[in-house]
Amino acid sequence: MSTSSVRWAQAGRDTLAALGLAASTGAAPSTIPCPATGVRLSITGVDAGLATCPSCEVRTDSATFVAVVEDLRLLFACPACQQMTWLSGA
Repeated sequence: MSTSSVRWAQAGRDTLAALGLAASTGAAPSTIPCPATGVRLSITGVDAGLATCPSCEVRTDSATFVAVVEDLRLLFACPACQQMTWLSGA
């Protein structure tokens, strides 16, 4: 596994932990709660990469994204300001 793959995997685990979802078993959770309604949303993927935080505007190479199925939103987690922001989908 490459260094960037390990970093991305850790960023995904950190994001899930910040959401209160344990990923210690090696099996990632398949849903997360919607912050507005509490309805469970299906996770389609967790990824990390270079991005600018919409909250603090810091550019980081370890921002994490969690994609959900139901409404095409992304959850953006910033390691700099420790904020999680829901982004509208396309």
